[in-house]
Amino acid sequence: MIDKKKAYEERVESQLKAWSAEIDRMKAELQCAAADAKIKAQDKLDELTHKRDSAQRKLEELKLRSADAWEEITDDVERAWGDLKDAIKGARDALKKGA
Repeated sequence: MIDKKKAYEERVESQLKAWSAEIDRMKAELQCAAADAKIKAQDKLDELTHKRDSAQRKLEELKLRSADAWEEITDDVERAWGDLKDAIKGARDALKKGA
């Protein structure tokens, strides 16, 4: 059980780090965007940052769970994961439209 929990934590943490790097890259791109595009994209990036923070909190909650109880929170983690994934796609699309 512990190995399965640890592997799950590592997978979520790794993806969260990759998405955090992508968020930072999109924020840098936003600095070069035109004013109209900045307004639209900034809203998406704000939403994205909120969802990333939510996913990070779920990951931390998962880490605090015992080896026997961690699976109880995986639905919440997966939901936060999906929300973040969708928000990243929306932010990417907003940046592309503004480019």
